[in-house]
Amino acid sequence: METARKSLYNLILGIWIVAVPVTIVGMLLSDPPLKFLWGELIGSVVSTGFAFHIYHTLDIALDLDSDHAASRARQGSMIRSLVTMGVLLIGIFLREYISVIGIFTGLLGLKVSVYLQPLMEKIGVKGT
Repeated sequence: METARKSLYNLILGIWIVAVPVTIVGMLLSDPPLKFLWGELIGSVVSTGFAFHIYHTLDIALDLDSDHAASRARQGSMIRSLVTMGVLLIGIFLREYISVIGIFTGLLGLKVSVYLQPLMEKIGVKGT
């Protein structure tokens, strides 16, 4: 469990490390820049929540038999998919104030952070 918690913290750290340069570049390329900033922040916060949700879902699934564990994992995945669609829809309705592309790139931060896990384990959270 200790290893899983460290991986969770490294995953979250990776999300925010990826968010910083993406936000800077996105703000330079978008007009107005604050629209992209809000979108990226929302996407990154939701990605952080997804990381916690994945950790919690897997923690519960590991205590179940294989059939119920698979069902629980599918249920968690469906919830995250619905939240993703909901956040993007809210972004579309509020596109005057929030960049949907910013939200999308913030959500992709979780995916990129997963690929950065080997590097994050070398430089990431050592204690706790």
